[in-house]
Amino acid sequence: MKKFIKNFDNLTLDFNSFFEIMSENNYTSLMKSRYILDQNDKVIEVFKGTFCVENIHANEFFKDLIQKLVDTYQLTNVKLDGYVFLSFLQGNSGRVHKDPYDVYLYNLFGETMYVVDKEKYILEKGDLLQIKEGEIHQSITIKPRLTFSLGVRKDIE
Repeated sequence: MKKFIKNFDNLTLDFNSFFEIMSENNYTSLMKSRYILDQNDKVIEVFKGTFCVENIHANEFFKDLIQKLVDTYQLTNVKLDGYVFLSFLQGNSGRVHKDPYDVYLYNLFGETMYVVDKEKYILEKGDLLQIKEGEIHQSITIKPRLTFSLGVRKDIE
């Protein structure tokens, strides 16, 4: 299977529709990257962060995309975790890290560069990137983005 697939699917999601999904459900949202504190430890520069919405894979909106990933990559008998990562400003970046499981990143909106083991990939709407367990990677926002992340959790039951 290819690591990067241009136009894997035609599912898209804009920010207004995303926040409608958020309003109708009770998802946990977290700030996943650096933020800046002032001298009183008050968070400033919030929009320079990358945000994450956890366990969104159960939402009906993602059902067909997840099924296509399951069928394409034969993801059977494994726990799947879905997240949406969002960034608002050019240059926002996630931390450099590696995961103990495979991750499939599907770009819903905007444009993001991923650096995976020192190789660069530009994801636009509809593009898919597979990151294998243990590969070092980082996201860097080029244009405001919404990215669906499906973790294949062979590390937990």
